[in-house]
Amino acid sequence: MHSLTVRDWRLENKPSLTASRREALNARKDILKNYKNEMTSPSLSMVSIEMNKEFTENKNFVKEKIDQLKSQIDYLNGDRRANKEYLMKKSVEVINDNENLRHVIDDTNKKITKFMYRAGLNNPCNSDKQLHAFLETADDIQNQYSRRAIQLETEIDVLKQQKKMAKDILKEIKF
Repeated sequence: MHSLTVRDWRLENKPSLTASRREALNARKDILKNYKNEMTSPSLSMVSIEMNKEFTENKNFVKEKIDQLKSQIDYLNGDRRANKEYLMKKSVEVINDNENLRHVIDDTNKKITKFMYRAGLNNPCNSDKQLHAFLETADDIQNQYSRRAIQLETEIDVLKQQKKMAKDILKEIKF
């Protein structure tokens, strides 16, 4: 459509063209001329100017958005710095808490040492043996009390049975 085809050239140079074919050829030539005129017309240059304006407006809009995003990133970096400072303060507090816990643990260990000293378990060489012996003695004492409690319960049961038998005998005697 941009230029005359070989077929159009042959038709134009052919001496025996029919009227309808000549009209079709002329119509094609007119369309081609109009197309060329439109491409060089001032309205097309106005369109290109408007497109350039839109492009620059879009470009400026994109730049503004990029600047906004950069400012948001700077703001978030500021938040990150503030969070980092907060975390540093918290870590110092945790370290202080750990120091306080160490003091509590040391105090507890001192109390345990005092208890072991009072219990006679303060000799470091014999402390494990003495502690083991102390615990065995405590277990033995507990076992003795448990056995004595069982014996007392059986004696109480026997006494209850004897009391019941005595009551039964007294009832029989009264009748």
